[in-house]
Amino acid sequence: MPVCAQKFLKKDLLDIGLYRRHEDPMQVVSGSLEKPKIHFEAPPSSSVKKEMDAFIRWWKNSSPEGKKPLPTLIRAGIAHLYFICIHPFEDGNGRIARALAEKSLAECQGRPTLIALSQVIKRKRKVYYEALESNNKNNEITDWLIYFSETILEAMDYTLAMIDFLIMKTKLYDSLRGELNDRQVKFT
Repeated sequence: MPVCAQKFLKKDLLDIGLYRRHEDPMQVVSGSLEKPKIHFEAPPSSSVKKEMDAFIRWWKNSSPEGKKPLPTLIRAGIAHLYFICIHPFEDGNGRIARALAEKSLAECQGRPTLIALSQVIKRKRKVYYEALESNNKNNEITDWLIYFSETILEAMDYTLAMIDFLIMKTKLYDSLRGELNDRQVKFT
């Protein structure tokens, strides 16, 4: 590996888990390299710590045991949008935002949740980016909360359908136990 690549990789590895620190604006972009679409520009890196401190205070206060608890879907939707808008890390902000939404759902329900949120968002990525773009410019996020709640419900339906499929598949293979050859077993 070239020395310059090693230095870049070493620096990149040292930055894992740290808030972004670069001077360039952090933009959420989709589309092709020739024709990128900028959905929004995150707060400057110099503001990330302050923004994240405010997010963490809000997170604690809006929890079921917090000073100002919020309804389940509203808290999950706001957490997702709020975190994405801060965009505190160089990479992984979407995954963390989805994990925060799922954690919020679990906290409000008092038990772990099983939901295919990432799968549903990935299947309709264009709609997701459009919803983010139209709801990150001011405090009126009703459209986002409607979109997000519908997405959560769709993810629940998808998850239930996947569980039903896996149960049926297991029952089928159980009924065929001992009748499949080695190649067929490997395929399953």
